[in-house]
Amino acid sequence: MFKQLIKDYFHFTKGERRGTLVLLFLILVLLASNFFLPKLWPESEVDFSRFEEEIRKLEQEREIITLRRNKTDTISNEVRFLFSFDPNTITRTDLKLLGLNNRIANTLIRYREAGGSFRVKDDFKKVYGVTDSVFTLLYPYIDIASGSETNTSHNKDYSRVKSSSSATILELNSADSITLLKLWGIGPVFASRIVKFRNILGGYYSLGQILEVYGLKQATFDTIKHFLSVDTTLITRMDLNRVTETQLARHPYINAYYAKAIIRYRESEGRFDSVKDLLKYNLMPAHEYDRLHYYFKVQNSPVRSDFE
Repeated sequence: MFKQLIKDYFHFTKGERRGTLVLLFLILVLLASNFFLPKLWPESEVDFSRFEEEIRKLEQEREIITLRRNKTDTISNEVRFLFSFDPNTITRTDLKLLGLNNRIANTLIRYREAGGSFRVKDDFKKVYGVTDSVFTLLYPYIDIASGSETNTSHNKDYSRVKSSSSATILELNSADSITLLKLWGIGPVFASRIVKFRNILGGYYSLGQILEVYGLKQATFDTIKHFLSVDTTLITRMDLNRVTETQLARHPYINAYYAKAIIRYRESEGRFDSVKDLLKYNLMPAHEYDRLHYYFKVQNSPVRSDFE
């Protein structure tokens, strides 16, 4: 009886046997196709290089946009008008007309509201955000009204120096570090730095340049500047027709771009006829030329250059 039950359970009709055979055949076909089809039609690799290039371009554009948004230029992109102004009275509107951005305008206004004042032109450089190039550009237009240059603490320091042995006027481009020690507030370290920076520059054309000496404070400068003078004829000048690109790039005020532009122009045109060619042929902007022209010359006779 048990055998009969097993026989009945595994008994297939003719139709069921056909169906089973068909199903097995289909399974075998699917297995075979899965094995042979990749060999008959190998998968081609998808080239993602163009897609990756587009991604890189998008990322670069995003970085540029971010930099532009975060950039806080001292001079705005708006039209700039240059006119005489007194930093003690100039309005926010006029500051914007000069091209100064909101950050600088707000700083200057808050400084005045807190009781601060500008006694001399160089005080304008103390406004946070005013760079050397902007100060150089605006310097000729700063016009501080008479009476604004008085200050109790400043006069106190001035009197102390005037009564001391440092009352002699020192010429900044010829004084050595020992001589500079006569100035109030200038010790061996600062005296050495002033001379070292002078040698790197080639000389000072303005007293205000010593504020670029590392660590020298505005208060010290305000005290000693009355006892200093500058003789620009003592500046060591580079001959534009002889100086090398390497020598140009060593100067603190000359970046690699200006150095290359000067050399490329000389290679193209043969020589410079005048220092003013730097401005005439747009080898540098006007505000850079205003301070750099002191360090150049055009030697007409075949004499060794200052840097040879």
